[in-house]
Amino acid sequence: MVYYNVCSKKTYKKKDGTEKTYWPNCGRLKKTDDGKMFLELNMFPETSFFIFEIKPKEESGEFGG
Repeated sequence: MVYYNVCSKKTYKKKDGTEKTYWPNCGRLKKTDDGKMFLELNMFPETSFFIFEIKPKEESGEFGG
């Protein structure tokens, strides 16, 4: 299993006027050996979000099926 940090980019200015960036951690993404992915966000500690590839819908028939 591979783990990835999920972060947001924040910038601020120091007293001397230089701009700095920091990356607060928002959660993590887990990728299993068989390619499945799960997202865990710190703001939802009891929930795992499942990640699925977006696939184009098949052309519907004459009746919209």
